[in-house]
Amino acid sequence: MQTDAAVITARAPQAVIRQALEAGDVAGGMQIIVFVPSHEQSFRAIARPRRLEWTYETGKLLCELFGGATAIPDGLGWYSDGSQIHEDEPTLVMCYTGRSGFDPQSDKSWARLREFVHRMRRELNQHSVAVVVDDFMYFIGDMAPKP
Repeated sequence: MQTDAAVITARAPQAVIRQALEAGDVAGGMQIIVFVPSHEQSFRAIARPRRLEWTYETGKLLCELFGGATAIPDGLGWYSDGSQIHEDEPTLVMCYTGRSGFDPQSDKSWARLREFVHRMRRELNQHSVAVVVDDFMYFIGDMAPKP
């Protein structure tokens, strides 16, 4: 059985959380995160100055397309290729945008983001680059789109 607080939170989570935190403005509607990798697909480290260039480019693009961005550097991640576990220190560049409800197939922002992450994948020698939109992670790789 749900408590009264759970029912209220399910109906209007932003208002309830905003009040509980005594917060001002609420931003968002959709979250976008681009992972800037620290290693090539051969597991060779990408030089820090090059990673910073990609981090700045990613942040500036997300700001231009969606209104702002924040970079969280030097995360720690793990990847298993089936035979061993590899470490990565990706930088997460994220933004929140209120642009929910628009059509990703006709909106030019998505085309620019797509072109950018495909270029990142090629130039940083990646099998794929991860992009999170809301609750889903998309692996942008060298593969034909599925219908």
